Amino acid sequence: MIRRVDDHDPLDRLARAAGERPLPESADVDMVTTALLAARGRARRRHRTRLVASAALLLLGAFGVAWSVWPDAPRLEATATPVPPPPDRLPPDPLPPVGAPARVAESMLVLPSGDRIVHLGEDSLEVVSLGRDRRFSLTRGEVLFEVPPLETGHSFEVQTPHLRARVVGTIFAVSADMDASAVEVYEGEVEVSRPGEATLHLTAGESWSADGEWSSRLADRGRQAATRRLATRVSEPNVPSARTPNQEPEAPTLQEVQSWLADGEVARALVAASAGVDRAPESGPWRMLLGDAQRVSGSSDAVETYDAAARLLSESRATQAGYLAAELRLGSGDAAGALRSLEAARATERGSPIAERATALQLRALERMGDTAELQRIARAYLLNFPAGPARGYVEGLLAAD
Repeated sequence: MIRRVDDHDPLDRLARAAGERPLPESADVDMVTTALLAARGRARRRHRTRLVASAALLLLGAFGVAWSVWPDAPRLEATATPVPPPPDRLPPDPLPPVGAPARVAESMLVLPSGDRIVHLGEDSLEVVSLGRDRRFSLTRGEVLFEVPPLETGHSFEVQTPHLRARVVGTIFAVSADMDASAVEVYEGEVEVSRPGEATLHLTAGESWSADGEWSSRLADRGRQAATRRLATRVSEPNVPSARTPNQEPEAPTLQEVQSWLADGEVARALVAASAGVDRAPESGPWRMLLGDAQRVSGSSDAVETYDAAARLLSESRATQAGYLAAELRLGSGDAAGALRSLEAARATERGSPIAERATALQLRALERMGDTAELQRIARAYLLNFPAGPARGYVEGLLAAD
């Protein structure tokens, strides 16, 4: 084969130097021969490949027919090899053992105001309004609210089908379903309002439920948040806040006044508790704290303060306030007044957390009054309801004497 060279080709000079001689024919023969041999080789390889493929198909068909007609042939099950998760994803948690409580996913919502809302996966929580007046509606599930102290003029409310919880800076949980609602407080104070009933004032460690005792599934998280907030307040330096000359200093919290009383600063706690009652006259916890300060200081006003607190507090704490009022009345010689305080607070009724102590105090008041018939009836009821009660010996002595 002769290749024509371009006038601009660098090989042009070589061609002219050779006298424009054509390439020898042997080169064309060699190239054609090589091409033919290569083509034949490729043809033979394609032929062998087709033969092997045909044979494999025939064998596979024969194996399938034999497999389908063999009566005892086992059947293969399709299996999938598990693919390990990517390095950045953890494997799912194993299923809990039988009888173990199901784990519910938690999620947190942080509002621009600093409120933290932890809710479980099955809850039905709606945001009604944000800003100065923050309101939420909960119709199903449990939600934990961590609310920083509110600024003046701000409010925070949670509405369920059965109650309304209003706070002033606290940590609390709310539960609701179609039948009932419940509230549990871990820090601060919550006002619980129910249609047709007096407002309840719950403080840290208290809860209310229409069905009796209740504890939220988020209780541990709530207590941790309260502990964290307390540690933050303690660690912060006591730097006075900037305020105008005519602005009053910030009032102490209920917890701060309680700590003053526990540390023996009775006069300081008494003044602060009295101011707290003036600011919130319908607050049962402030009334209770004022009664404690008055009792420690020796003031006789503690009796009336405890009775007033019993009318404002939740049922569990109302019994304690009534008991303390009755104890002070009996100590001053007013046995009839002691019985009235116990009855008003329902301290001796079944379900009261201090029913045993209140019944023993009731017996001492009845003994002071000389009411033998009622004394025997209550004494027999005490032994029946509290067979191992600490006042058993005293009660048995009353019955033996009569």
